[in-house]
Amino acid sequence: MAKKTYLQENYEYSQRMWSQWMGSIMSRRFVIKAGTLAALGGQAAMSQLMAACAGGGAQSTIGGEELAEGAFKYSRFPMVEKYNWRLVKWDMTPYYGGTFIDHFAPPNTWDILRNSPTTKAGRNFQTLYRLHYGPPTETPGWPVQPMDYEDSDGPVRIEPQAAAAMPTHAPDFSWYEVKLKPDLFFHYNPNAETTAEVKAVIEKIGGRNVTADDVKYVYDTFQDTKLSLYYDNLEYLDRTEVVDKYTLRFHMKRPVMFFDQVMASSFYYIFAKEHLEAKQAWAAFPIGTGPFMMQYSKYQDHIEMVRHPKFTDIDRGGFRQPYFDKQRSNYLADTAVAKAAVRSGQIDNWYTTGLTDFEDLLNTNPELIVSVIPQDPNVHTMWAIQWKNPVWGAGEAGLKMRRALSLALDRRAVNDLVYGGAGVPSYATPYDFMGLKAPPHWDELGPYYKPNIPEAKRLMAEAGYPNGYDCEMVSTAETAASAIYVVVQQQLAQAGFRLTFKEVESTVVTGLRNAKDFKDFISGSQDSGYDMEMNIYRLWAGKDAVRNYGSVDDPILADLAQKQRYELDYERRREIARQVHQRYLETIPIFHILSAHHWVMRHPWLHNTQDNIHSWACCWGSQQVRQLFIDDTAPGGRGGVRGKEGTWGVPYDRQGRKV
Repeated sequence: MAKKTYLQENYEYSQRMWSQWMGSIMSRRFVIKAGTLAALGGQAAMSQLMAACAGGGAQSTIGGEELAEGAFKYSRFPMVEKYNWRLVKWDMTPYYGGTFIDHFAPPNTWDILRNSPTTKAGRNFQTLYRLHYGPPTETPGWPVQPMDYEDSDGPVRIEPQAAAAMPTHAPDFSWYEVKLKPDLFFHYNPNAETTAEVKAVIEKIGGRNVTADDVKYVYDTFQDTKLSLYYDNLEYLDRTEVVDKYTLRFHMKRPVMFFDQVMASSFYYIFAKEHLEAKQAWAAFPIGTGPFMMQYSKYQDHIEMVRHPKFTDIDRGGFRQPYFDKQRSNYLADTAVAKAAVRSGQIDNWYTTGLTDFEDLLNTNPELIVSVIPQDPNVHTMWAIQWKNPVWGAGEAGLKMRRALSLALDRRAVNDLVYGGAGVPSYATPYDFMGLKAPPHWDELGPYYKPNIPEAKRLMAEAGYPNGYDCEMVSTAETAASAIYVVVQQQLAQAGFRLTFKEVESTVVTGLRNAKDFKDFISGSQDSGYDMEMNIYRLWAGKDAVRNYGSVDDPILADLAQKQRYELDYERRREIARQVHQRYLETIPIFHILSAHHWVMRHPWLHNTQDNIHSWACCWGSQQVRQLFIDDTAPGGRGGVRGKEGTWGVPYDRQGRKV
């Protein structure tokens, strides 16, 4: 007998592990449907699953079948209908003071030019503009239009932040002019618990006033390809001109119509030159202009912040935001620890990890306030496909293999099995950028999103793999063992894709992904941003595009990416976005699997926060912490004191004009 290869041994091992996993985990983690079982492996799989479930507890049904037309008010998705964001009341009387506690894990670096703190740094930093957050429905005492958290209905609604007003621009969009708030100041916290090096930088900056020279330096630095990972969304920016002490003019190489949204994106935060020049202090500690000053930060421990006494936003009652005095974020080692903290009121909100945890928490804490949106366009289970490998690349064989891969997967069955129906199909272009009001339905995504094992096998044979193909997915051990990865592995096997996992540390996964160095697959990532530019261009502009981890080399997608960037009519840009989506469905350049509904839970003492389809309060939308407040029912005496009646918030209309 011929000696088995490593891949064969690894594959057979994964099959044995699947059987063991079925019995030990399936009964308590999955929602099972008979029709789904058959789709996931026939009678043998059905027998295993039914046996595994026989001894388990009650199964979740909250995701459920989609609702028929006329059977819902807000959404065809049962969870989105039941826990709709429109049903959450916002309160117009704020509470002053108190301590907010959330679950933001301390990062291992605060280098916002190159690392993920960018997505969460709105607590400490400000961009020139920001996404609008306000009541989702008509609310007595709130003078501007409600916010739609599920559909941006055109260009994303933004408003001034560090800027004093919305930008003016040339009629042909060849330049944008921005006036800064004159009362914009860097943090000065000499009592911060940090190193001597950081304290020296805090003193050097000294809480000084921010000027146009500072903001020019920020944008010049973010354009530097040697210093910044976010230069690609500024490639069309020619230069930044200082007009006067508080006025800048951004000159375009070629006109673009979306620079307002770029200036609002949670990339381009204002920082001090003195801070960046002190390399150790730069990575160790944030010093910005945002609502909170850092007091203490330690990786895998916790964060403490105190309010910035010179923050720029003043509410309708004359109170200078933020509303609470302190914020603490604890590192939570695992889901069990997080759930215990939620139950006991040790954290104020949480993003649950699955339906089991969701229902578990509601069973013990039915008072929790829940809101659900159908999809976050940034959060997918998606795998980059390595186009540099000729098996998957730009030729006819590669196209057939990518299509076969997609045909081998029954996404709806996986959604029923893993998410209990509480998910939607995953794809590359955010639905609202295409002018849609909700995510596309399962049967609206073309022939290659419909499972068809015989057709998958036929395409594989035509591509030169009649006996199947041994493929490799680079992943962490934890992710490789997750329910969705194991189920996908089993489904692909039916068509002949013998998938094994190359398990490495998370830092290695990130390094290999950024270097685009893997054989077949690696977990992908995409941004929706606040404009389609940040999604389409970063994915498809060329094989070297920042988020194009698989080195996709498709001239049609690259041409469409360029066209949407420089088109100056928004409706025509939407049409280009639809063309990008159609090309994606035809060629399957990335292996998108599923996108779960997004839900957030909060205790009733935390008020006036909501997650948008393009940003969450924890992350891209973290600038909204300035307007959250804690009432006097919070445990441990950490609630605020009731403020002036009906004075909450700083209202801006749809045009970003202060009201």
